[in-house]
This record gives sequence, C-alpha cells and structure tokens, in this order.
Amino acid sequence: MGLTTRTIASATDATNAWGSKVSQSSATWSKKYLNPRRDPFTAANVDPDAWQAGVTTDTAKQKYLAGMTSVDITALTATVNGPGAAKYAAAGTNKKAKYQTFATNFLPKLNNIVQSLPARGPRGSQQNKARVMQFFDQVAATRGTN
Repeated sequence: MGLTTRTIASATDATNAWGSKVSQSSATWSKKYLNPRRDPFTAANVDPDAWQAGVTTDTAKQKYLAGMTSVDITALTATVNGPGAAKYAAAGTNKKAKYQTFATNFLPKLNNIVQSLPARGPRGSQQNKARVMQFFDQVAATRGTN
C-alpha cells in the first residue's frame, strides 16, 4: 500500500484550521508584540525620514518622531495583554468568513501552481532554486485576485 501524497487543503478545512490556530495564539501574539527584535518606540529605531517620504511637511515628520518616542509602555502593555489579546483571539472566530473567502479563491490557484512546478532536483541544486522562484513568482502573480 503506497502513501497518499499531500494535496492542498479544502477551503473549509483551511479556514477551520486557521481559525483554531488564531484563537489559540493570542498569548504568543502578546508576548512577541511586547518583546520585539528591536523597539520601534526608541528614537534610534524610529526612521522619520522613511515615514516622511509619504507625507509632505517637516512638521508631520516631527510629530511622528515625537509620537513614536513618547509611547506610554505601561498603557501599551496593558492594552496588548488585555483587549488586544482578546481581540486577537476573537479574530479566529470573527474573521473566519473573510478567511473562507480568501481560501476559496486562493487554494485552487495554489493547487494549480504546485501541480505545474517541475520535479525537485538534488538538494541545493539550481533546479530547486529555479523551482522555488517559479513558485514565488506564480503566487505573487495572484496578488489582488484572491
């Protein structure tokens, strides 16, 4: 008896798995939000020049820098651990319909993409690198249509 190869999950199965995982992940979300790799509220990490590229005045740039560097970390922590975590957990239920719509549109495309990929080559080969790039390019091409 041979093994059954993996297939792309149905939209319903993917939605249920997604909702369940999101609902169970609020503690992880809170922990990672409050323990970032770099603190976005420290002046050295704030890049007002990059932000200003999207606005037109130096005043806006200065307001952005002042706002980012004056965040009340105690209030932020209370919000993330309280209503933020609850809202994150609830998203697993509240946003299932949106995810279902996405999964219904995207997963058939993903299945076609996976089926169209060339065979795998030896580990680390140019063939595998080209295969990965083909996968990424085809997935990127679906953007805006899912």
